[in-house]
Amino acid sequence: VLEGRGSLRLRETNVPATLPAGSRFRLRIPGKMDRLYEGALRVEKDGATLALVVEMDLETAVASVVAAESVPGAPPPALQAQAVVA
Repeated sequence: VLEGRGSLRLRETNVPATLPAGSRFRLRIPGKMDRLYEGALRVEKDGATLALVVEMDLETAVASVVAAESVPGAPPPALQAQAVVA
């Protein structure tokens, strides 16, 4: 389920699907993940599975990785080190 400007429930019948650059959307796979994204999204069929590709600028990608991999309340030096590693 993609939620952003409306919702998009993916089925094989409406693939490929896209959201344009600059979109804000939530990708939710029940029981597996629930995450907000900002960027462009492409959904394509890859054999028997769906391939979801999120495209975003480098700064957004680094900030997302640092936020996802850091503990809440981490001190700024720890966040800076994580950004360098990311």
